[in-house]
Amino acid sequence: MRRTPLALAALLAAAPVAAQEFDDAYEVIGTLELTLGGEDHTLYALNDTERDRAYVTAQDSAGFTIVTISAVAEDDGRPARPFATLLATLEDGAVADGTVSVDWRTEDRVLMANSDSGAPADVTDFSRGDDGAITLSFSGEMQPMESGDDMDASPIEGGTPVAIEGTFTGTLPQ
Repeated sequence: MRRTPLALAALLAAAPVAAQEFDDAYEVIGTLELTLGGEDHTLYALNDTERDRAYVTAQDSAGFTIVTISAVAEDDGRPARPFATLLATLEDGAVADGTVSVDWRTEDRVLMANSDSGAPADVTDFSRGDDGAITLSFSGEMQPMESGDDMDASPIEGGTPVAIEGTFTGTLPQ
């Protein structure tokens, strides 16, 4: 059964409230539900109220809007790994090339579906409301990557791709 973006948004809207375990310095502004290699994960986009820094941003540049979504796990009330970053380029309110870059990191594993890995994830549903609401569904294959301290990464030769699919529902702070 294919879920509509509205039904998905309603389903996920209650998730941040029920799962919120973050310190008072963090407000949950979005939920990233994903399945990576058959394993389900729930990560959270936050608004860091102490540093006035949101994990969901939009930046306009040369007729495009770059939407960046960072989502983290929670450990003892603080943001923790694993974390994932989604990057979508919008043109005229739609995802410009029908793909989104996905970056997944744990303490010892880096997976990417982006131009560096050779294959961004396909966007299956995207909406951005006038009120800042964002919903995004995607699927693809993550490539195992080698990464240094500078966050640059390159594909691991002979690495086995890992299937990913997910949805994000949240709010772009105004």
